[in-house]
Amino acid sequence: MDQTEKKLDEILDRGIRPHALEIAAIISRGHIAVCVLEPSRKTLDCLESWGWKGEPVFRMTTPQRLALARTCADYGDNVGARWVSAKKRNGRIFVFCEDGTCLVNFEAGKGYSLEPGSTDLERRKQHH
Repeated sequence: MDQTEKKLDEILDRGIRPHALEIAAIISRGHIAVCVLEPSRKTLDCLESWGWKGEPVFRMTTPQRLALARTCADYGDNVGARWVSAKKRNGRIFVFCEDGTCLVNFEAGKGYSLEPGSTDLERRKQHH
């Protein structure tokens, strides 16, 4: 098991599975669930700018989604911009974890996975 798989397992065990029912209610309607797990100070600043009140899971609003899509595009993160911009795509969970974020997909019968091309390692390989 590589570092990425270990980190995803940790996120699933500590951040997503304990809130599975709440997340399911959000993602089954095509919205993006946001999961917060041990945010750093930098991450807290971002969350607070979104009006975050400390809840471990919440639904990403349309203005938040559009702003995040613009930020991803501005940073050249085409995978993130496409993932966030998709309308009514079920199964998306945006995770704030420590200093970073990750894009998690859930598909019934298959389980959880990271969005292909969305990890830092994959993005570095694309630019070399």
